[in-house]
Amino acid sequence: MPLKNEIRVERMKCATATTTGEVRELLKYEPSTGLFFWKKDVSTKIKAGMQAGSIDRQGYIVIVVRYRNYSAHRLAWLLMTGEWPRQIDHRNNTRNDNRWENLRIATNSQNQMNCRIKSKNWTGQKNVYHNGTSFVVRIMADGVDHNKTFQTIEEAVAHAQALRQRLHGEYARDGLS
Repeated sequence: MPLKNEIRVERMKCATATTTGEVRELLKYEPSTGLFFWKKDVSTKIKAGMQAGSIDRQGYIVIVVRYRNYSAHRLAWLLMTGEWPRQIDHRNNTRNDNRWENLRIATNSQNQMNCRIKSKNWTGQKNVYHNGTSFVVRIMADGVDHNKTFQTIEEAVAHAQALRQRLHGEYARDGLS
């Protein structure tokens, strides 16, 4: 006989599990535009043919399916591949751009490589920090911390760009846009 916690977990799984078939039944995804449209009337306000989704506080498009919020980029991946992704990266770093060509599977580390410059970084250059009279380049890759100090910001920026390209490959980003 299952324990109470096991029953609760199974009920939660059944209540929130959404299959590829259910999503295909409700939504149409246009890979060239990244937009979703409802295939059926889902409420008195949401009719077939209407664009699906709204933008959340972080700038991602979210679509409610069976009383649960789903990120549109995750639904796009599901509809195109038939599998739920662990993590998706937006190549151009625009969170509401869900065109198929802009989405790629990524590890958490790869997704961090493709992020914008941090707001606390006053040098205006990704991975370059001021340290007294010098500038430090600091880049993490595969759990290894790469540090080097330079006398000028120009030297530090050039090194950071080259190192990012070498370590991060296709996920390398200058962080300015």
